[in-house]
Amino acid sequence: MTAFDLRRHGARFAPEYPPHGHSDHLPMTWLALGALGAGADRRQRFAADYLPRLAPLPPADAHRRRVEVLGEAMTRRGVDTVLEERLPELMSGWCRAAYHPAIRLAYGRAFGVVEEAAAGLAYLESNGPCPRLADLAARARPGEAAPGAGALDGLAGTVRRAGPARPFRDGASQALRHPALVRAAVTLEDNLARSSRDALAAFAASHDFFALHLVTGSHAFGLLGELIGPRADALLNLGLAVGYLAIGAPALDRSRAQSPSVDRAALLASCRDDEHDIKLAWTAWDQSRRLADPTYLAVAHDYLARRG
Repeated sequence: MTAFDLRRHGARFAPEYPPHGHSDHLPMTWLALGALGAGADRRQRFAADYLPRLAPLPPADAHRRRVEVLGEAMTRRGVDTVLEERLPELMSGWCRAAYHPAIRLAYGRAFGVVEEAAAGLAYLESNGPCPRLADLAARARPGEAAPGAGALDGLAGTVRRAGPARPFRDGASQALRHPALVRAAVTLEDNLARSSRDALAAFAASHDFFALHLVTGSHAFGLLGELIGPRADALLNLGLAVGYLAIGAPALDRSRAQSPSVDRAALLASCRDDEHDIKLAWTAWDQSRRLADPTYLAVAHDYLARRG
């Protein structure tokens, strides 16, 4: 079995692979498995099974070169210096590609892997900013929400759909034109915790596959938050609102169920070798500590136990 080379991966493989343009989850899953305590054998087996899906980049590919250039700049000047310059312009588009560019970037930064931060930033650049969200964020106002609620609360039930749109990009495109989106152009006190918890509540209520990305996406946004600039809170709320409207704006389940003694080993044991399950498990583990909220563990454990 050939050892997986995380530091060279981003310049070797396209960020999305055919036939449906799915995002390359291998680096993110590799890092999440390590953070959950998985051994080298399990990580290598996952990598060996996943690699055949991916699309190798030719030596002269423009994306490959962009990853290399960004990696060189981050090594020379520092990851955060480069991100402070680029993210205020780019993060209006963070909801594109189901949040995966921002997630990959956040993982690279959080785990200190410069090459992965470069790959994530190149992926984010390739999707570009979103003028609609940038404009709404520029005009965002301080808002109020019910105790424990976030920016998604006022959107629940505004979309009538039997099921979420497929693929996600089509639903997101519709959501960007939805008149209710302007309701999320607000900033709240304790905004990150409240809106991230709304994302969790949407997933807890629906167990929808794309609602899972609201949880992992909001976590990633929080990992980057101080680098995004003064409009970060509004961009978080608006980006989550796009995904929430795209999946049909389901009811929010804010029950505070407690899970029995969920530790890192229990989360890892409950995960199948599925990239989304593994990323959700690490997100729950990390968010429960970053935001001092054990509900993340309860919701993730319940979902993973049902899946397993």
